[in-house]
Amino acid sequence: MKQIYQLLFMTVISSIANAQAGNTGLGTSTPGSKLTVNGSFGAAYAAITVTTYAAGENDFYIVWNGAAAGTITLPPSTSGPDRVGRLYFFKNTSDTYNLTIDADGIELIDNSQTIIIHSGETALLVKTSVNNATGATWEIVQIAKTQSPYYLAVAGGSQNFADGSNTQSDFTALEYSTNAGADFNLGTNVWTCPQTGTYRIYVEGQGSPTVPGNQSHAGFSILNNGTPLTTQYFYVSTGPFSSGAVTHIVNLAVGDQITVNVIMCLGCGTGMNSTRRRLEITRL
Repeated sequence: MKQIYQLLFMTVISSIANAQAGNTGLGTSTPGSKLTVNGSFGAAYAAITVTTYAAGENDFYIVWNGAAAGTITLPPSTSGPDRVGRLYFFKNTSDTYNLTIDADGIELIDNSQTIIIHSGETALLVKTSVNNATGATWEIVQIAKTQSPYYLAVAGGSQNFADGSNTQSDFTALEYSTNAGADFNLGTNVWTCPQTGTYRIYVEGQGSPTVPGNQSHAGFSILNNGTPLTTQYFYVSTGPFSSGAVTHIVNLAVGDQITVNVIMCLGCGTGMNSTRRRLEITRL
């Protein structure tokens, strides 16, 4: 037994001798930093779905996949251990819902009490040296997307829209797509959402009255599964061309179908000869 104690004592002495002036090593006898780990690193992993959650002392990486908007509250800076330098990772894997990270009370994350992590985003926060009930007690290190970029642009040429009509816009050319246009049907002019997320939909175009000298107004309408999301009207003057545009940001699920209609004034005495229409869809 005495030999065992002596061996343990010598092991401890050896570790201290290899501390390299106060540095500690795991898996190495020559640590070059305050803590050097020669191997893998593991930390707490929590997967939650609740709409409210308090980040705890043993949390590190928190994955949230809620069925409604959620909030995670950070620990207060005026109680508990000194958390200076503590890291929290957050990831929002929900389909369409936002996750709010809320500093305790009126504490701040940089210059705001809360930050929003959208679907598909991750965030890394670090505790500052401020341990008061006010002030910037947390800082944002990074907010990043985990989804790959997505972009689609299609264009249409000449198309006539009659007085009082509500007609689906025709798009005949794929200008650019990050997935080769696999989700846009040029035959039916329907875009099918390939991945759940938040998208910006932009439509613009130009045209002139089909009856020279007459005036009218036209509206670009964005529809999701046949239901209008938004419509923006523009004036069709007697000049050579008039133009208009509409932008809408929306949460979409896989399989949602987006179409564009052009709505003409009823009784204006003229339709519109559209010379160009363009649809751009970007995932945010």
